[in-house]
Amino acid sequence: MDVDKLEKLAKLKEIGAITEEEYQRGKKEAMGENIITTNLNLKDNKFGLTDKNYIVLMHLSQYAGLAVPMLGIILPVVFWVMNKDNDPLVDTHGRNILNFNLSLIIYCIICVVLMFVFIGFGLILIPIIFMIVFPVIGAVKASNGEVWKYPFSFKFF
Repeated sequence: MDVDKLEKLAKLKEIGAITEEEYQRGKKEAMGENIITTNLNLKDNKFGLTDKNYIVLMHLSQYAGLAVPMLGIILPVVFWVMNKDNDPLVDTHGRNILNFNLSLIIYCIICVVLMFVFIGFGLILIPIIFMIVFPVIGAVKASNGEVWKYPFSFKFF
């Protein structure tokens, strides 16, 4: 039990520097009790993941589109919208991912149109390679704490 910490907490509570909830939490810590907290605030819900892991998951969630069409676009958007207002890194990475996905859609549409003149059949491989390689690079950069702007992406957001 940390008596000094308890005294400091009591003084902080007395002068109104901390709330009753903060006092009780600090008191439990000072007395050596295990504290189990749950985050029920849905505005800042990262599924119990650290910020870095949440952002990595945002990048890798694009691969869900391989199993279910359009899920690779929907999942990163859902992750982004859930926490974009609470975390500037989530907002930045989410914008980059969304810009990349919208750019890929445009590239694929162009390739489909060019298939009528037989050029698009070879060109369609380029956005497919981008879809496979770039999310991995984005996830690795995010795990290293870097913000990576996907190459060949238009800036919509």
